[in-house]
Amino acid sequence: MYDRGLLRTECALGSAAVALLTAGALTDNWWMLGAGVWALIVTCLIDLLFFR
Repeated sequence: MYDRGLLRTECALGSAAVALLTAGALTDNWWMLGAGVWALIVTCLIDLLFFR
């Protein structure tokens, strides 16, 4: 099941997760860390459900 739009969404969400986690860790901002973790979880679930 290869869908280019879903792959683009997964890449964007993964990039946003990395950016949020990095910014949250550098500024010691807990809500940013939490948002980054949830974005990473959703990215992994998309990969697990649709691309495996």
